[in-house]
Amino acid sequence: MVNLWKMSTRTSSSRCIMSTGVMKTFNFLLLTSLLFPETILGAYLISCPALIEAVEGDAVTLRGSLRPPVNLSPYTVDLKRTDLRDDLVHVYRHGRDDVLSQSHRYKHRTTLVHGDLIRGDVTLQISPVNLSDAGRYKVYVPKLKAQCGFNLTVERKANRTKRNDFTTPGRPVEHQTESEHRGKCLIVLQKTDVSSLRLFSV
Repeated sequence: MVNLWKMSTRTSSSRCIMSTGVMKTFNFLLLTSLLFPETILGAYLISCPALIEAVEGDAVTLRGSLRPPVNLSPYTVDLKRTDLRDDLVHVYRHGRDDVLSQSHRYKHRTTLVHGDLIRGDVTLQISPVNLSDAGRYKVYVPKLKAQCGFNLTVERKANRTKRNDFTTPGRPVEHQTESEHRGKCLIVLQKTDVSSLRLFSV
């Protein structure tokens, strides 16, 4: 009986030790996921609009927001064209813009708002927009394995001008004919004599 009791005690102790070890491992993983969520695949997402519209010659702003938000200043941030071989629209590395890696199509036309990176937002302005800028884009943070894609459409400026040119046909007042003025009256009230009211036909 004594031996059975000892064996039972040892088994219970082993189970307690195993349970304690499992709990410690679980707590460690939980704490790690909270403090360093980038260690877990797919912990971050970038949200961005599916479609952005622009007009030729204007400026367009491309935006993406990291969720949950994290300061992106120390991270590498790439904006790419997924439909081109020379695809790097803008590159941010080591806390600054990497203009040497940028595609020649976009040189001197892109501006990344560094202040927004602190809030986990990627804000890139392209100015002026060319018709060739239309295509498929991707915002990508390699270390966090976070990305999003969207389409940019660019409309010809001439087409937008035609649609906005709404003119109402009609002749100016000074060109109205005599027949159009006929029958109208002009009422003149003299200050010297309020009771006198003259009616002139024009």
